[in-house]
Amino acid sequence: MKSTSGAISPVIIASLMVLLAIATITLMMQPTVNRYSFNIHNSMKLIKSNLEINIDDAQGWAFTVADTTNASMGCLRDHTDCFSLTGIKSPVVTVRDTVDNVYLGDLTTAAQGVTLAGKSCSNFSATNGNSSCPVKVVVTWTPICASSPCIDPSYLVEVSFDYSTSKNMGPKIDLSKYNFVLQK
Repeated sequence: MKSTSGAISPVIIASLMVLLAIATITLMMQPTVNRYSFNIHNSMKLIKSNLEINIDDAQGWAFTVADTTNASMGCLRDHTDCFSLTGIKSPVVTVRDTVDNVYLGDLTTAAQGVTLAGKSCSNFSATNGNSSCPVKVVVTWTPICASSPCIDPSYLVEVSFDYSTSKNMGPKIDLSKYNFVLQK
């Protein structure tokens, strides 16, 4: 629209400036969101790899089974019948590393999580999110038993991940592609 003097209306100029500002902010935010998502996926590759190493390693896993906080693994630890746990995903509370240090502990506590650096943290929140503790790790084991007695059976170890962070850090990211199952 032109005014009677031939100039563009101030309302149109203001509207165009608002649209330009919105477009600029949107374009500036996109690389940040993509970079954050990229960082999360790189971190998850490392977290998954470290967990696989500690669970798959015979010595590290022997320390995990021997840890009495893993009460459901008593039948493996004591070489007794595991048949009653067949078909049940029993929780692994503590995962130990190859030198018997706690790699991840208190995994069954709702607030226990993992930082993007792979370190334990205790302020995970599935509902409100927390960018300093955004990953929840769940580790379970299930014996493979055909009948009782089922002493020292083969079993599956299943690891799953959940991601929850504050809403201002971007959309929820599905970490299910990092879940894995190992047979022991």
